[in-house]
This record gives sequence, structure tokens and C-alpha cells, in this order.
Amino acid sequence: MIRGKKDSKRTTTTVGRSQTIQQSAGRNVTLPDRTAEISDLIKQKDPNFSAEDFLSFSRYVYVTIQDAWSNRDLSPVRIYLHDNLYNQTQKQIERKIANGVINKIENVAVSTAYLTAYRRDKEFEYVTVYLNARLTDYEINEKTGQVLRGDPNARYELRYALRFARNSGIKTTSANTQTLKSHSCPNCGAPLEMSSSGKCEYCGSTITTGQYSWVLSEYSSIRNDTVDQGIYIEKDNNAQNNTNNNQ
Repeated sequence: MIRGKKDSKRTTTTVGRSQTIQQSAGRNVTLPDRTAEISDLIKQKDPNFSAEDFLSFSRYVYVTIQDAWSNRDLSPVRIYLHDNLYNQTQKQIERKIANGVINKIENVAVSTAYLTAYRRDKEFEYVTVYLNARLTDYEINEKTGQVLRGDPNARYELRYALRFARNSGIKTTSANTQTLKSHSCPNCGAPLEMSSSGKCEYCGSTITTGQYSWVLSEYSSIRNDTVDQGIYIEKDNNAQNNTNNNQ
């Protein structure tokens, strides 16, 4: 899987006779479900925002990224990745290719997703999605197919914090999941033919910085030292914590 900020320690639980579920570290860390509260805050500035559609979008992005990682080709998800995350992940993929290794991510199933943290300042707003997923994660030799790491018959239960970002003041054009998943340039409307730099090849706009819509800016596993970021809104040039930050 994508090697972001994660704890490699896992514990193993046997389920039934044949399937093994390996749980990642940080399983005792709880990030609260603040979906309703965060949705209300966003809708104050963006009335068309839909938490349900956004969470559907986040699940779609997560699963699509796993497929792209397994295929060692980020082009299908380039539109959804912030430049920094794309560059980091692309370097990891290039190392896999150079070493002749394929990281197979299979049987991906997302069981839980909700909004857990929110931040807004003058320039950007950020939404963090808590996501629980199960998947198969192993590596093979590109030429021989030999398993180098992991177990094709074991499933991992992993929990993630996916942080999405966009420029402050951007509004949802319609409360529709398909709009979020759109492969049209949000600036010129042309069919999206995008270079690795994140620019539309028709109008030249860079669309992977959050200037036009949500992009995934951080991707990390829940670890033992993961901290609840709560809700943080900048008002009147002074950053103020929401009173529910410590709930």
C-alpha cells in the first residue's frame, strides 16, 4: 500500500478457519465522528455541500488509489492528489519499478467513513475523513511472481485519516457525487487531459492544488501517537479552537 505516515506493527486475529485479519497498531486510538457538526460548518459558506456525497467521494478516491498503486500508475488518480502527495507517491512507485516489485492491493472493502476533523483559515479549508478498510496487501517479484512480502491469503484491517484540502471560498457547484468525481477541467470544462504536473492541457490551469475543488493532501494510517485534530476555525485574524475540539 502507499507508504505514508504509518505504523508497521500489526496484530493478528484468526477469523473462522482460513481467513486471517491482521490489525494495525493504533487500534485503541479513537477519532470521533463529527460528520453532522462539520457538515453544518461547511454549509454555512457552501450551501450545496453534502457530507454523504463527500464521504462517497472519499471512499472512491481511497479505492481508486489502491488500484493505481497496484498498477504502479497514478494517472487515473492524478486529478485527486495534491501535488506534494502525488510527488511523494510517484517516487515510491518509481522505486518499486526499479526494484522489479509489484505491491498487490486486493479485496479492498471500506466498512466505515465519517468526517472527524475540520480546519479553515484565510487561504484553505481542510476536512479529515476517518476511514476503516480491509484489504489484502502483499508484494511479488515482477518477473517470477514469487511472493516477497505479506500473505495473499491474509487480510489487513487498517484505519486511515484522509485529509482533503481546497481553497477557502470555493463552493460546491452541485450536491452530486459525480461532480466530485468529474474528469472535466473545473476551470474550462474541457475533457480532462492532464499532465503529471497537474495542469489541464487545454487551458493550462493547475487543478491539483485545491484551487477549484477538493484534493487529497495527506494520507496516513491511524497510529498509537495519532492526535485528534478537532475543529479549528480562524476568525478575525485570530485562530480560535472550537469548544468541541476536545470531545
